Amino acid sequence: DYVDRHCPANKDHSEWDWTALSSILRESFGVSPEEAGLSPSEDNNAALKEKLKAALRSAYAEKTAKLGPESMKDFEKFFMLQTVDALWKDHLLALDHLKEGIGLRGYGQRDPLVEYKKESFQLFESMKEAIEEQILQNLFRFEIVREEDADARFGEPPPAPREVEEAAPTSGG
Repeated sequence: DYVDRHCPANKDHSEWDWTALSSILRESFGVSPEEAGLSPSEDNNAALKEKLKAALRSAYAEKTAKLGPESMKDFEKFFMLQTVDALWKDHLLALDHLKEGIGLRGYGQRDPLVEYKKESFQLFESMKEAIEEQILQNLFRFEIVREEDADARFGEPPPAPREVEEAAPTSGG
């Protein structure tokens, strides 16, 4: 989808938005086009897609090998459940807002029920796309950091809070 959006097959490759594609690949997958073997001189949309798919599959397989297949499956389940849960709640909230304002469509000589069905379907489709995109971003972008590595990378952890001794009240005298 990213390739079709920024490097459409129906446009000349000189008109492709290579900067936007590079940016979205780094943001979504943590991969630069150069790491994926892509270059701005590519002139074939299908070849660009295939190279990108192969590079992403390779990066994902490498991450799976590093973490182990069972651990990766656990992370996949976690990210899927977390993402679907959060975006489903957002979707239900959006449907409530749609329901509140849909009655006004009758004033515009449009059937509110038909409008509700159309717009709720569009909301559902955009939710599905957001779920897919968010899950992929999470799976490609997460890293496991051991505590000792985190200490070296981010500095020593702050010292544990000390208990403050309460001073005994003194009698005035």
